[in-house]
Amino acid sequence: MRVPKVLWLVLTCAAAVGFAPVLQAQQQDMALATRGEKLFVLRSCYGCHTFGRHLAGPDLAGVTARRSADWLRKFLADPEVMVRTDSTAARLWEANKGYPVMRIQKLNPQEIEALIQYLQKQDSRKG
Repeated sequence: MRVPKVLWLVLTCAAAVGFAPVLQAQQQDMALATRGEKLFVLRSCYGCHTFGRHLAGPDLAGVTARRSADWLRKFLADPEVMVRTDSTAARLWEANKGYPVMRIQKLNPQEIEALIQYLQKQDSRKG
């Protein structure tokens, strides 16, 4: 059965409009991840952290699969408090004895979200 051109056009447009919010969200996530990547460089996170090997700080490959976004938010907001109050953070610090606890970066909530998006982007590339 042939679909009339007008009906085909209407259905195609409806599908495109339905996907528009999804595409917009993906574009926003990518922009946020790009901002997070810039922060990772500007704040010199790469001096202690990499994706796929251990430096002074824990390897960040797969971190968004191992830790919840909420845990990451809390840690990025105040790593020193997390090491004192969270058993997982304390174990990570113990495993990296000889290195100081990650210094507080004074990240605002938008910067924290950008870094988390960047970490998720890195993890999705590896997966």
